[in-house]
Amino acid sequence: MAAFRRNRWPLCPGFRIVSGQRKRHGSSAALDRIAEYLRFLKQVHLSKTDLNLVQDVVDTLRGYRAEPIPNPVLENSAGVLQGLRNRIAHPVEAPRPAYALDEEDDDA
Repeated sequence: MAAFRRNRWPLCPGFRIVSGQRKRHGSSAALDRIAEYLRFLKQVHLSKTDLNLVQDVVDTLRGYRAEPIPNPVLENSAGVLQGLRNRIAHPVEAPRPAYALDEEDDDA
């Protein structure tokens, strides 16, 4: 159970930051996107590199905790999390040949 907590720790502050920003300054499309991507990332296994990337985003957002986060910062953070989400959700597959030359294929 401790490994689960340790593996997810950057996500919890991210949720708190987004929630606090919404309460103090209202919602925005970028905040909604960040929350959506954090919810997705909470459900998947993240590598150390991925966790570090999420931690960098959370650290950036944390610097604005008491004031409104500028929209360019929110958009950039959402873009970084979206890229991570897309990479996990849609992994690049190795190219497959258009056809195979198997001796068992009698269709030709």
